[in-house]
Amino acid sequence: MVFRRRVPADIRARVGRSEIIRTLRTGSLVKARQGSRWLWTETERLFVMLRENPSVTRDHVEKMLSLLDADCRWTDEVTLARNGGFFDHHGAVPRNADEIVLETIANDYRTALARNDVSEVRDSVQRYAARLGLDVTPDSLDERILGRAILKAYANSCEMSAARAKEMRQILEPEDFAAPFDCVSSLPSEHVVRDEQFSTRSVATVLESEAAGDEATATNEEQNDSDQPSARQPLELLWTGFTKDQTQKKKWGRSYARQSFGTMRLWRQIIGERRPLRIGAADAEAFSRLLLSLPGDYSKSKAWRDMGLREIAEASKSMGLKPISLTTCNRHFSVMTAFFDWAVRNELIEKTDNPFMGLWIEPDEDLDPMEGGSAKRKMWEIEQLRALFCSPLFLGCQSEARRHKPGNHVIRDPLYWVILLAAFSGVRREEACQLRVRHIQKETDPDTGEDIWYIDLKAPGLQLKGKESRRWVPLHDDFRALGFLEGRVQDRPPDELLFSELRASAADGAYGDKLGQKFTRYRQLIGLYEALLDIHSFRHTVSTLLIRAGVPQAHAEELIGHKSDARRTTFAIYDKGATIAIMKQAIDKLVLPIDVPRLVAAATASA
Repeated sequence: MVFRRRVPADIRARVGRSEIIRTLRTGSLVKARQGSRWLWTETERLFVMLRENPSVTRDHVEKMLSLLDADCRWTDEVTLARNGGFFDHHGAVPRNADEIVLETIANDYRTALARNDVSEVRDSVQRYAARLGLDVTPDSLDERILGRAILKAYANSCEMSAARAKEMRQILEPEDFAAPFDCVSSLPSEHVVRDEQFSTRSVATVLESEAAGDEATATNEEQNDSDQPSARQPLELLWTGFTKDQTQKKKWGRSYARQSFGTMRLWRQIIGERRPLRIGAADAEAFSRLLLSLPGDYSKSKAWRDMGLREIAEASKSMGLKPISLTTCNRHFSVMTAFFDWAVRNELIEKTDNPFMGLWIEPDEDLDPMEGGSAKRKMWEIEQLRALFCSPLFLGCQSEARRHKPGNHVIRDPLYWVILLAAFSGVRREEACQLRVRHIQKETDPDTGEDIWYIDLKAPGLQLKGKESRRWVPLHDDFRALGFLEGRVQDRPPDELLFSELRASAADGAYGDKLGQKFTRYRQLIGLYEALLDIHSFRHTVSTLLIRAGVPQAHAEELIGHKSDARRTTFAIYDKGATIAIMKQAIDKLVLPIDVPRLVAAATASA
């Protein structure tokens, strides 16, 4: 018996044959059916891979962009030589008509790019593909790759041409450069823009739509102070002003402000480059609907790298993948709501026009926060702590790749130290991971004269959750006994990262993301994984054990960095030295089921 399957026409050239034939090597009908099903699945996977893995290479794209750039520059030069400007206007037009038209067309290309719609440049794709000797199938991944590159290049070309037109206008008409205009209505309606790289559009239509859409900001942008938000400013400039305002008013930390630019990128991809004034409830609903359809790894997985958001959402739905968490969705909704509130305050939109209000989704109290719920994290119980700190990570493993297997190697890397530091102090993961050597300080106890080593979380430049997180956290005696100061602090440059092996995330600048993933994987491998039990859970453990040991709640909250009236009033009367001394007495009352001498012996033997 044999298996036969015809190769689809669009990929036959890459497969090199029109039909796949394989012997099943069995005379049993049952086994033949099983083998046929397996071969069908494998050939289907092959076909999908061939369709989704482009034949277009980076070198092809770079060559095409070089050709396209030369073509655009030549077209501009010919047009300028013929007309003295980028367009041959007839009748009375604004002095900056060229700029308005070019910027509008550039925005159209950006919008098409955000929607992953390459239909506007399909002819250009085929033309440049032919010049490169490529055979590009319509609606293929190759066409989308080349199309997106062309859309970007056309948008950039329009923006560069607009900037050039502005420079020319400034040179030729300096006395009128900032003058407002009010002559849109006199444009001949039959006048159109035609260029090889641009869509055919009515200049009058473009200018009238600009004027109608921005009635509230009809004054020329050049007359405004550069720091004053204007509805005519590009989205990125507006967003920068928005995040700056949020951080200056202490509504956001700098880390959250950096994360918010991910929301802006989603805006661009889903809604496009339209200004806030032109975004309504339908756009907000489309933003919400698409966001809720995306998989959790849409921005990280290599599998989605060459796909648009809508394609990713459709593929995720067909594959039955777990969608993005409600926690993440709500964060994006909150950022968008805050942006439009800011836009209202700065008179960029009408007071009643915040389209993102009400999109917040109430979390389920029974769900994991990673799935959008509001269930609280658990604390590490005594037996769990004992099992963790008697595991190979702390007593000896086989190698870095086999941290979960018992062996003779103790690797005192960030994973080792951050877990111990969190357990002995209750600091947050990111608080620990971003520390530099200079953040480990010492203070003299005013009563005993002894040195107290502490973490200075009040130092400038740290990215903390909020102002209540600013505090001094003394090092536990048992933690110091493990050799932390000798191994990570002494004889090191003060500005060097305490855990220099860590790298900041490109997305939000956080240092602890990879470490958190490693710890999750490690707990899974040693059988200690449990939902809602992670590095952050040490904070609950430390707080609970301190209260049980008789430490006043205000003191425990000061150590952990919890906001409370009791904490604020209690420590308002103490200076730095007294506060650190009190905190040192409190932290040393923390008793954990960790055999410190055994950990020290294991590390010494490994060294």
